Amino acid sequence: MPRSTSISGSAARRAKKARKAGKTRGGDEAKGRGRPRNEERHAAILQATRDLILELGYTRVTIDAVAKRSGASRTTIYQWWGHRAPLVEEAIFADYGEWPVPETGCFDDDLGALVEELVSEMTRPHVARAFPALQAEFQADPDLKAGLRARYGDPMTERWREVFARAEERGELPSGSNPEAALQLTLGAVMTMTQSKIMPRKRLIPYLRSVLSGGLVGVDD
Repeated sequence: MPRSTSISGSAARRAKKARKAGKTRGGDEAKGRGRPRNEERHAAILQATRDLILELGYTRVTIDAVAKRSGASRTTIYQWWGHRAPLVEEAIFADYGEWPVPETGCFDDDLGALVEELVSEMTRPHVARAFPALQAEFQADPDLKAGLRARYGDPMTERWREVFARAEERGELPSGSNPEAALQLTLGAVMTMTQSKIMPRKRLIPYLRSVLSGGLVGVDD
């Protein structure tokens, strides 16, 4: 089996597993506790959380406010998520797209698809409003941070690795390109530039493509 096909299958399996894990991302302590989740109530809680993020911002979203808006009890929310951070994480990433690994045969086009995907995800209003503060909270908790990485970071990183590996095999990039650094640079730039409104989206995507086109060869992880 060609290398690219094998990696692509692995990426898809990991992404699927990560999304399944995300449905119980309130933490291991929530598994098996209480009654099975009611899907309609579950969806209502997530929608209420997204609405409150847009109205109030992450720091002012409380479990009490989510309970009141969604019609669910505080006990239910605490049983399913444990506290605010895992709830907000699921709310803003519940509809995270199942993006295929781009395979156009051209590194520049594949890179453009990866950048477009990340910009599209991170500039959605509720994500842009909540993620910076949420990330800071996760940084202070190793368990939450590891869970976030496993659910989203690792599958995304593997997709970038595959695109860069194929480009090296085709001779479009020299050996030693750094997809991990490219992904982190893109994520940081998107967060910074969208929060500060330094650069509009229509300029941000081609700018990032030009910065990353050489594969960041020689940049250490």
